[in-house]
Amino acid sequence: MKEIYLEKNIQKILDILNENGDGYIVGGYVRDSLLGLTPKDADFCTNISYEKLKDIFKKYSPKEFGKSFGVLQIFFKGKSYEIAKYRKESRHTKDRKVFEVDFIESIEEDLKRRDFTINAIAYNLKGMKYVDGALEDIEKRQIRFIGDGEERIKEDPLRILRGVRIAITKNLFIEEKTKRQLKKGANLLKNLSVERVKEEFFKILKSENSLKGLELLFELNCLKYFFPELAKVFEEKYNFEKIKNLKGDLEKNLIIIFWLTKNKGYENLKISKKIKNKMEIVVENFDEFDKIESKYILKKFLGKVGKENFLEILEIKKYLFSESYDDIERFYEEVEENCEPYQVGNLKLKWKDIQELGFEDEEEIKSIREKLLERVILNPLENKKEKLKRYIEEEM
Repeated sequence: MKEIYLEKNIQKILDILNENGDGYIVGGYVRDSLLGLTPKDADFCTNISYEKLKDIFKKYSPKEFGKSFGVLQIFFKGKSYEIAKYRKESRHTKDRKVFEVDFIESIEEDLKRRDFTINAIAYNLKGMKYVDGALEDIEKRQIRFIGDGEERIKEDPLRILRGVRIAITKNLFIEEKTKRQLKKGANLLKNLSVERVKEEFFKILKSENSLKGLELLFELNCLKYFFPELAKVFEEKYNFEKIKNLKGDLEKNLIIIFWLTKNKGYENLKISKKIKNKMEIVVENFDEFDKIESKYILKKFLGKVGKENFLEILEIKKYLFSESYDDIERFYEEVEENCEPYQVGNLKLKWKDIQELGFEDEEEIKSIREKLLERVILNPLENKKEKLKRYIEEEM
């Protein structure tokens, strides 16, 4: 087990807390330190009253981050930290989000309300406080519930997704009994708001072990309660081999997921209309990309999806399949270098120019522009205003 190293800022805050009462670092900072990982954010807990906390940290821009939860946010040398009163959760909303707590005086009782043993370790310069089995579970690198796992899940089913996320991001395994409890309680995920599920699910997709996370969510029977279309992909092993290189890029992983589900399931995650529209274009043309065998086909493809989406698809293809697309990239480089036209907006003869030739019907003008585009795609040298005007006069 590794030692816990305290940055100067963190040690200073702890000193202030312990000069005025009891204070500890809790949660992820302690867990990650003991696992030999580099901790990120440090959260503190204390028995000091909320009003007194504001007073003793008045030099550090105290902000009432969550007064009803006894949480104070302070800013110390450019970083923000949260300090919470010892508490136990007492009331939840319908989707199990805590909305009322009872404040207590015991760090030991505060730790018992937490989800997993490895998250229930508190540390200050005097030593550690922890629930039974916490240090043993750190040594074993295993995730295990505190007390009755089924009750912990009923208190907040989001703990299922959190357990998966911690397992894959910290390279831990879930103890078998805990795994059975997670699977048994998976149906409770349907009681949670989309926003809460989405936040945790996206963290899983951001992980370098995102594929392992998806496999674990499927194994635990979770996917069918918030993303049934993706669960079906895993059940049928549809294109499963194609995602073996999935990594930790959220946007790319989302596009790949919706490619697998054939653009089904956007409503499950409440994705914004702007992002949804972009994903639909990319997904709908993802397989068509592989049919690009000439510069002509490439230019037709560019005209259909746009430069940005083409580059997105190319990047995802390389990211996902680790294959070479040298010919397609060469075609694209030639088009860019020579400024070869592939969209009606690239035509040197504009809409107004065509009207001046005596055409007024909008549909007819659109048809003319499409014919002109086809002509200049085949021969970029034809993309000159006078040449295109002459072609219209002679042929149309």
